[in-house]
Amino acid sequence: MLREIGLALPDHPPQPLTRELDEAAGRRVTMGCLDDASCPVHLKEHESTDWALPDPALLGDEEFRKVRDNLRDRVQRLRLELVLVERRRHAVRVGPSTGP
Repeated sequence: MLREIGLALPDHPPQPLTRELDEAAGRRVTMGCLDDASCPVHLKEHESTDWALPDPALLGDEEFRKVRDNLRDRVQRLRLELVLVERRRHAVRVGPSTGP
């Protein structure tokens, strides 16, 4: 279903989220796993945004596609937000433009 929207699975298996990776993250987004049963404790120690998406592995094809599309749209918005934040940081570091 990823190929339907122009994506492919990576050539490597998923990596476990270690405490070190979590500590190094500038932004944390979870997808509905902040329950006590499935969430590593260290994820709850830091500020994060939870998108509260249903587990697509438990869904039929159409529901899976809805979750996939929702996730794609959220990631696109997040990427834009991060670019804008970085541009603002850069503008503050450089200061106002003085022009020619």
